[in-house]
Amino acid sequence: MKAMIGYLKPNFKIFSKKQKKIYKTFYCGLCKAIKKQYNYLGMLSLSYEMTAFLILLYGLKKEEYRTFLGSCTISPFVPVNYVDYFRDDFSLAAHISLTIIYYEIQDNLEDIGGIKWNFINTLFRKKGKHSVDSLNLYNGYYNYNNEFKKYYNTEKKSNITFDEIIETEGNLVQILFDPLTKYQDKSTTNLLSRLSFLLGQWIFFIDACDDLSDDKKTGNFNPILLVEDYGEIVRKINSINNEVSNIISQLPLWHYTDLIDLIFVETMKETSKKTFPKLLSANID
Repeated sequence: MKAMIGYLKPNFKIFSKKQKKIYKTFYCGLCKAIKKQYNYLGMLSLSYEMTAFLILLYGLKKEEYRTFLGSCTISPFVPVNYVDYFRDDFSLAAHISLTIIYYEIQDNLEDIGGIKWNFINTLFRKKGKHSVDSLNLYNGYYNYNNEFKKYYNTEKKSNITFDEIIETEGNLVQILFDPLTKYQDKSTTNLLSRLSFLLGQWIFFIDACDDLSDDKKTGNFNPILLVEDYGEIVRKINSINNEVSNIISQLPLWHYTDLIDLIFVETMKETSKKTFPKLLSANID
């Protein structure tokens, strides 16, 4: 499983002061929500992707969010503005964030093992189980442990195809984000669900492209190696970017439309373009 490891980091240089301020209030709010639920260790699960999704959700609300002034969680003497992190959606985002990193640890423990990952697993095991149990309470439709096992069994199939892998990756992220997407009207919920599916696939693609050159040298498995024409990967990534852009244009946003466009459209396209040369270079090697 590819964790949400910062590929959706915006280019803050092109943000206006107002956009930077809005983004930071959500980032700091999520940080505080994770700290409240999982203490300082849990803050390692803080991600740009979850921050972006929260901004998107609040852009769909008619009322504007309330902000509060307090101290930074890491640097107590630094004042910061933050969104009310006691709200259910921030608590849910904290549980999802921790669940993602917990499943990544389980994946690495199974694939790599060793003292390092056993130690990390020991640190996160209790928090990870709590996060999974919390999500199961919020959403009784899925059992997240069972969903992860299904994902992992699919990934380990000896005759798996590339399309099966990316489909499974998208499905897992869609399921993880499901508790955040279902409190909208049916049309909006469907759009958000599709967006989370595409985001999962996009992260998978970008991460696999980043690792491709090294994996070819070391002999580590990389799903892109199942594809003969790397140009097909470029076309798939561009297709995802175009569909995400289309979804954003269809969402009934009340606020932050420019900021959301910068994050989900411009950032994804910009990051993709930076990745393509790595993919094409690996194809030549």
